[in-house]
Amino acid sequence: MGGGGDGGAGQMRADEEERQRRVQAAVDTVNQTFNGQGRRNMYTDIQNATRDVAVRDLDKQFTSANNQNLFGLARAGLLGGSVDAESSGDLATRYGEGQIRATAAGQGAAADLQSVDEKTRQNLISLAQSGMDTGTAAAMASGQMAAAADTARATSQAATVGRLFDDMGQAYLTNQQLKARFPSGTTQGSGTPGYSNNLFAGNSYGGTVRK
Repeated sequence: MGGGGDGGAGQMRADEEERQRRVQAAVDTVNQTFNGQGRRNMYTDIQNATRDVAVRDLDKQFTSANNQNLFGLARAGLLGGSVDAESSGDLATRYGEGQIRATAAGQGAAADLQSVDEKTRQNLISLAQSGMDTGTAAAMASGQMAAAADTARATSQAATVGRLFDDMGQAYLTNQQLKARFPSGTTQGSGTPGYSNNLFAGNSYGGTVRK
């Protein structure tokens, strides 16, 4: 029995060190791919794109509501008065809320993409620790990141601020018009049209009056 032998322990240690080196290389590749400046730029791009789409939705709603507001005020003879000022203020308040929602939508979209990336990164690290090689790790990371970005871009195009102005015209302006015409209150039983009057023919309202 020759002396100086270690029963193969040295080779086993060397093999294990090599395995650990390969694992760490694959893990590093995954982390570097997900943590790169390009990906951080993608989060910013998704945030901005989503916000911009939501703002376009907001602007479209605001323009429609503002036009209805002016039309209703003109028909009721209320342009330039207190009702005009109040309704314009209400429009501005709702627009401000819409801007906040649009900003939040952008931030949420970026956060969602980051969450997807983090889950993917953890899955790939697990695979790397199970023996996936560096080249495969890089290819899978890039492919899954690209797919996630495509999904985020598509989702951003459907961004909205919600229906901020739906109850604006009919309820608010009708209520204010009737207050101006009948300051003493309800006209029940007087033969005079009551609070069913609608400033915008053809539209209906199912919400609540806001002031």
